[in-house]
Amino acid sequence: MGILDINNPASPSLVGWFDTPGTAYQSRCYNNKIFVADGTAGLRILNFAEPDSIYEIGYLNSYHNALSIFINDTIAFLADDGDGVYLLDVRITGVKEEKRNLLPIMFNVFPSLGALFTIDFTLLGKNPICLVIYDCSGRKIKTLFNGVMPEGNYRLYWDGSEELNRKVYILSHCGRIIQG
Repeated sequence: MGILDINNPASPSLVGWFDTPGTAYQSRCYNNKIFVADGTAGLRILNFAEPDSIYEIGYLNSYHNALSIFINDTIAFLADDGDGVYLLDVRITGVKEEKRNLLPIMFNVFPSLGALFTIDFTLLGKNPICLVIYDCSGRKIKTLFNGVMPEGNYRLYWDGSEELNRKVYILSHCGRIIQG
């Protein structure tokens, strides 16, 4: 990933460089941060406040092939060819020199064998979270969990029902994890 000074478009000059671990397919800038769709290395987040000393401050392992990134207001949309689209809050705070894995604020819900939907996620510390399922129009379908979970990898299942335990027959859903 290179940073160019284009003050003189006829003669741009390289002022900073960072070698990401994957193949950088696309990048977007937000508040001195570069969000890189980095192929099999997922999403890489770089701090370029000082272009001559770029460093990585965060990442999201998207598990397949991160191909595209788009930022709208404060939400980043990361397209992965195996997992669909991740939505992340780009207002990263409290990150200094420590590189950290990010938790997507939204995720796709995929049907598994039988009538259950599988939801996999990782928490990096003990966190109060609220896990909610929405339909594609943004209508809340069901709250699956609202409480505190310790650090760890989790797999939850959703039976396709709404709050009153009636089945919903919508093919595409997304979920949202709210921390804190």
